[in-house]
Amino acid sequence: MIISQNPEEIREALALQAKCQLRRVALRQCNASAEKTQEAKGPFTIRVSHNSTSNTIVDGILRIEVRFQIECYDAAESPSIVFDVHCSFVLDVSDHVKA
Repeated sequence: MIISQNPEEIREALALQAKCQLRRVALRQCNASAEKTQEAKGPFTIRVSHNSTSNTIVDGILRIEVRFQIECYDAAESPSIVFDVHCSFVLDVSDHVKA
């Protein structure tokens, strides 16, 4: 799995990281399903996507929701989903590092 960012996203993430500290990570939701695992033929293809949303800083905390989706497809002529996993996490980040 490769997760990449463009240069602007990397600069923004580094600027945020320099000013903030991760305070809490909580699993918000997780769903997983396995479909036709017995009949599936490889090689398999994995598709990974992710996104995040956040709002304003409240009481010095920026709350970010991060969502991940992983899907596995078989190598049939018409690819079918073998399994998928969807999960989301809530991250609380403080707007400054406290000594």
